[in-house]
Amino acid sequence: MGKEKLEVLSDYILKIPFREILAIHIPYIIVFYAAAFSMIGVSFHINRKMGFIVLTTFCILIGCLIYMYLG
Repeated sequence: MGKEKLEVLSDYILKIPFREILAIHIPYIIVFYAAAFSMIGVSFHINRKMGFIVLTTFCILIGCLIYMYLG
């Protein structure tokens, strides 16, 4: 939930083009992956099966990003 708040704050309230400014974009990417890894960890802590489902969807996300970047 924190990543979405950060995105709404920078996109719609402050109107900062953070995707175009590298010094702001890199910390945003770090926050995104920290949130994703914490979601994976929490889902494994709650239920092992759901943890694997969340991990699988995260791997699909990474695969799609690689495909978009290279394709």
